[in-house]
Amino acid sequence: MVTGKPEKRITRIFRNVKLYKSDMSGKADSIHVNHESGLTQLININTPGSSAAFSTARKPILWNLGNQMTGDTIHLQSDTVKDKMDSLIVFNHAFLISKDTLGDGFNQINGKKLVGLFNDKNELYHVDIIKNAQSIYYFRNENNELVGIDKSKSGLINILIQDNAIEEVRKINQIDGNIYPESKFPKNERILKGFDWREDERPNSVEDLFKDDPPLELPVIKGLDDYIPEEDFFDEDLTNRINLGKKNRALSSRGRINKQRNLLRSKHNFKDHWNSKGVQVIKTSVLAPNKKNEVSEIKGKASGNNYLYHHIDSTEGEFKFSIWLKGKGTIQLVIQEHGGDFTRYKTMNVSLKDKWEKYSISSVKADDGNKVRVMICEVQNTDTVYLWNSSLTMID
Repeated sequence: MVTGKPEKRITRIFRNVKLYKSDMSGKADSIHVNHESGLTQLININTPGSSAAFSTARKPILWNLGNQMTGDTIHLQSDTVKDKMDSLIVFNHAFLISKDTLGDGFNQINGKKLVGLFNDKNELYHVDIIKNAQSIYYFRNENNELVGIDKSKSGLINILIQDNAIEEVRKINQIDGNIYPESKFPKNERILKGFDWREDERPNSVEDLFKDDPPLELPVIKGLDDYIPEEDFFDEDLTNRINLGKKNRALSSRGRINKQRNLLRSKHNFKDHWNSKGVQVIKTSVLAPNKKNEVSEIKGKASGNNYLYHHIDSTEGEFKFSIWLKGKGTIQLVIQEHGGDFTRYKTMNVSLKDKWEKYSISSVKADDGNKVRVMICEVQNTDTVYLWNSSLTMID
């Protein structure tokens, strides 16, 4: 799961996670990566005891060249500027293992905490094992001849690594220790407690990341069955009854009075029934949307806010203003207070088009003693505005 912006990106990966690079690989139950800080956390699952078989198998592990490192939690710190590994910390039950270069034995160091440093080639070159450190180390001379096997306990162990092999081991606050000839070193003491060599789990290629996954089985998608028409939901008798009901409703509604009557004095006469400021109303031969009536055109006499307005006697209610428009330019439709501070209750900006379109706005006005008016405003002398069939109704 990836979250955050690129510069603040966080990556979270869950359940049996594997990673692979040419110089490093690893496994963990879960991994958390902060791309901004360069911190990668390899996290172990929560189990009742760290000795449980499942917990051991899923304990975070890193391989760097010839070294294997395990612990309860592993933190990898990258240098985000140089784009390289900087350091690592293994928390609790830290264990470092490397195979003896020539024999069958294993160099082993464990302790409470491990701190390692990487060189510019992303190779581990310096390791500190902190607190309760134990070690088994195969000493060889310059001719690669085995000198002896060292087993000891110390407060801290410092390790120098060169050419992927342990070059030097320094013991600080050593408690006890001996160097044994190979023949006198008991085989049952050649393994430290918690030893777990997991080389067979190590990913050595990108393909190895997927080798333990179950085979991918694609489900078979079944096509749709051939369409079988359903029987008619309405039979002939029910259809006749529905048609009869429609006819009766139409007859009974002929005498009803439309409650949403137009409150404007005229739908089409913008010259005689509307007030104007800086607007000229012109009769044209342009046909209305019904293709029968001719419509009016308005033009601004000068630049500025030229407008038409029409007020009514109502002082409160919810009102809806509608009008058909077409032309060129941008105007405004407004429902406004007629008097007082001429508060605008609703404003709509209209970019006119070359085809007829109906525009509507609505607003609620409280009773403050002032009347209501509608406006067609911001009419410029460069605008072409055709208008038809205006209405102002009160919404129940």
